[in-house]
Amino acid sequence: MTSITPRAALLVAIIGFALGAAATVFLVSRGRPAAEVIASAEASEHAEHDERPEEGHEEGHEEDVSLHLDPTVARRMGVRAEPARWQQTREGITVPGTVEVAASRVARITPPVAGKVVRIHARLGQSVRRGQPLVTLDSFEVAQAHAAVRQATGTERQMHAQLQTARAEVGLAQAAVSQARAEVEQARARLQSASSALASQKELAQAGAFSQAPLQTAQSELAGAQSELIRAETELQTHTVALHRAERLYREGIVSRAEMEQAQLEHRHDQTGVDAARARVGIARKALEREQKVFGGDLLSKQAVQAAEGDLREARAGVVEVQQRVRRAEQDVRRARKEEAAAAAALRGAQEAAVAARQNLFALEGAGHVEGAGGALRLDAPFDGTVGELTATIGEAVERSSVLLVLENLSAVVVHASVPEKDIARVKAGNAVSVTVPAYPGERFPGVVESLSTRVDPKTRALAVRCLVSNRLGRLRPEMFAQVELATGIARRALLVPQEAVVEVEGAASVFVEDGGAFRSRRVTLGSTVGGRTELLSGVRPGERVVTAGAFLLKSEAQKDELGEEGHAH
Repeated sequence: MTSITPRAALLVAIIGFALGAAATVFLVSRGRPAAEVIASAEASEHAEHDERPEEGHEEGHEEDVSLHLDPTVARRMGVRAEPARWQQTREGITVPGTVEVAASRVARITPPVAGKVVRIHARLGQSVRRGQPLVTLDSFEVAQAHAAVRQATGTERQMHAQLQTARAEVGLAQAAVSQARAEVEQARARLQSASSALASQKELAQAGAFSQAPLQTAQSELAGAQSELIRAETELQTHTVALHRAERLYREGIVSRAEMEQAQLEHRHDQTGVDAARARVGIARKALEREQKVFGGDLLSKQAVQAAEGDLREARAGVVEVQQRVRRAEQDVRRARKEEAAAAAALRGAQEAAVAARQNLFALEGAGHVEGAGGALRLDAPFDGTVGELTATIGEAVERSSVLLVLENLSAVVVHASVPEKDIARVKAGNAVSVTVPAYPGERFPGVVESLSTRVDPKTRALAVRCLVSNRLGRLRPEMFAQVELATGIARRALLVPQEAVVEVEGAASVFVEDGGAFRSRRVTLGSTVGGRTELLSGVRPGERVVTAGAFLLKSEAQKDELGEEGHAH
């Protein structure tokens, strides 16, 4: 028999130990008890294995289940892993709460006047935009306000026309004054001329210079007076035609009253000129006759002086007459100005009445004006929101206090949280909050502490805390129950993972750690949970990839695999 050398014996022993260790690992991975392991495995080697931490984990980490998944399958399952990182966190408390509508974001739509509902534009639960019509009413007060505006506007126009007429009369009266004053100057000039002529006649009479010259002068004056009369009559005829035409056009509404009165004024002026020219012709004719008599006798000087005295008297009478006309024209100006002032005051009153009527109508209608002059009144949405209540019905008679509908803006809501008395000191206005509701598990709504109540509820010994919470998609509804996480304490560094990453495996809090293609559950020690992120005190090192989405699916798959293997074992 061939003997075995010591070297060969050592080689056999090493091979046997390796086979025994491989069998042990195989049986343990199949879920069998450690008592069925090959008895020849050395106890010292087994103890050394237990004391040495597994590669890639910290000492003291415990793994419960392991699962191998293809990366594509994992992505389809929605499994996502992220490295665990140090982040800033605060301690917090979780308390119950109730969702309510913010008082500044709810409007009870009431009519500004009594009326009858004739149309409803919005539906219950409908989202409306600011300025969108909600309800249309028919109101007698609005119809009266429209009528008052129309009446005030008509009166304003009438007073404006009267003011324009009064101003035109003032202009005409001022023109008459100017003309009369010009005639006064002319009359004074004639008076001065007549005085000079009388003095001259007396000097000539005393010197005995009257002969053929006075007769020729009288003839020349008569000829000049007749020429002036012809010219004045021609102008009178021209302005008479113009006056008739202006009166006809005024009756037809083509020209204004002022233009017609201007034509009348020119006609009167021409008539005055004709009268004056006729009077001068008469005077000149008489003077000529007198000179002719005087020329035939010895009375030439006496007649010349008498004629000059007559001219002087006539000139003086003319001055008095035109001065009286000036006084009458000035009185007309004062009267016209009083009428103008009265018309202006009446216009101001009419304008103020029109403004008051329009303001009253605007106060009744606001932005809900409906085209037309009837009593229609439209109530518009004051802001973007949702119709939460709708009590109006078509044909219903409503008063100012009737609530037709309630409009709510749920883009931000108020959550009233009940904070226990022992935690009151940890809550302050401005602290961040995170709200969850049973209707949307896993979804968080951020917000901020807006205010704290001034007293504690004597029954619950809790303080009501008002939190303003963002609700952009409108998921939070009034009267929902909620869980409110309020951040408290000082910010500090912590190893944080999403709250959904933590699952319970065999009764212990665990997370799944991705290592290559394998996902292994790892028992962890948890800290506080704030804002949907949980603090890991132990069990995971920074940088390890922790499953943040799909952890529950991995747990379910791992349990299926364990159940399948146990079935094969039996």
